Amino acid sequence: MSDWGSEIVKVVANVNLYDRDKQQWIVMDSCRENNVFIFLNAEKQEYRIVGRNSSTCEITVDYVIEENLLYNEATPKFHQWKANEEIYGLHFKSEKYAKDFAQKLSVAVKRVKGELPWPEKNQLHILSGELSEEITRIRKLKDNNESLASAEKNLQQKKAELDKNSKEIKTLSDNLDKARKSETDLLRAINNLELTVKKLKAIKQTLGKTGMNVISFPIV
Repeated sequence: MSDWGSEIVKVVANVNLYDRDKQQWIVMDSCRENNVFIFLNAEKQEYRIVGRNSSTCEITVDYVIEENLLYNEATPKFHQWKANEEIYGLHFKSEKYAKDFAQKLSVAVKRVKGELPWPEKNQLHILSGELSEEITRIRKLKDNNESLASAEKNLQQKKAELDKNSKEIKTLSDNLDKARKSETDLLRAINNLELTVKKLKAIKQTLGKTGMNVISFPIV
């Protein structure tokens, strides 16, 4: 439990503030990715939205929820709220984060308006314990998913290596076939040349027997 109270929900989003003069959204943190929480202080009967840089823990938004808050789900992943003439926007990392945040905020606003009763302290401890268990479960699932993703990446790399090796083996096989064909052609040419030499020698011997002058020439 922090100074703000018990954590009700935690999402990942970038925090924006609307600049009326420039008529554009200003990103509150260059890191863009923030952890955004809704805290409940049961003793004060107070809800608070807190945005914090995921790396430096710098606070990007610290807003106490009031009953005049107007919340708008502009898109499935971009929500905004207006209060005290300021307009904040959250661009969530996923639609699930957006739905979780909107659901918890709706309950918070109804309690602040008096439309829902505030939880008792013992009930709050139960909810806090359930939330901690759920967070632990989600983190384990995330770790498992990361392990599976790493294993899948390794398999893809091995498959790529096998594909590359298969291509190289095929290229070597093709080159070997070509070499064998060249060797066969070369042997055939040598045989033909040897036959030609034998024929020339036979002609030379025949001419010698007839007493004709034979011009000698080197035979390769």
